[in-house]
Amino acid sequence: MSPEIRTRVTTAVLELGLLAVCWHFLGLDEVLVGAIALVIIAGAVVPPRVGRWVGGVGMLGLAALAFFYYGSPLIAGLLAVFGVVSLATGAMEARAARPL
Repeated sequence: MSPEIRTRVTTAVLELGLLAVCWHFLGLDEVLVGAIALVIIAGAVVPPRVGRWVGGVGMLGLAALAFFYYGSPLIAGLLAVFGVVSLATGAMEARAARPL
């Protein structure tokens, strides 16, 4: 297994583990947890150049779902922060990979 794939798999497993802990302690809805898990997995399996973008847009969409459907500004805020950080790191990676 290449180091890049190993890093992506390890990151996805850690994110899913953190999600499981949040699910247990915050009592999140199973549908929301499943959707978050799908976004995490989708971000890990798409090509690396778009993985951060997929995760960021997915998390922002889930933040809107949590805010408008579930009425939870705390969970929506956390998901939005994760989405913005993911988009920002994706933009920094894309900028660094672009030749001058």
